[in-house]
Amino acid sequence: MLTNFSIASLVLLLVLGFAYYSKKHLTQAQKDRSYRTHLIDQHIILETLDKDTVIKDVSSALCRFIGSRKTDLIGKLSHFFDNSDDSQHLENEILCSIQTGKEWSGEVKNFDHNSNIKLAKSTILPNYDENFQVQEFTNILVNITNKNSQVLIN
Repeated sequence: MLTNFSIASLVLLLVLGFAYYSKKHLTQAQKDRSYRTHLIDQHIILETLDKDTVIKDVSSALCRFIGSRKTDLIGKLSHFFDNSDDSQHLENEILCSIQTGKEWSGEVKNFDHNSNIKLAKSTILPNYDENFQVQEFTNILVNITNKNSQVLIN
């Protein structure tokens, strides 16, 4: 017959085993999440904006794409990375769309300090709070510079 001490010891071993198993899996899940976050940062051209279109965060891939540093971008107005002659008109079009909660999609042109052009397909999505009020925006860009290089040469 098992004594109270034996039962308590067995229960304690089971609890410790479960705690070890849980901690091991949580640690692995955190490593997996960290790795996925790193992959997104390095390979997806992405920015997060507050509802006034001030840049909250940018990916390293975006910094490489436009040739800038995160510290130079965060806290500044986005202007959606279009610095072409048509940028003011495009910015107004984007703002009219996204500030009403509608998604915007289109092309943006960014000229670097050497006047080289970078083209991107931009999709700006509103992010809502629990009351379905727009709280921020996510801008996902896809580099299409090489796809349009024949059009630029002609």
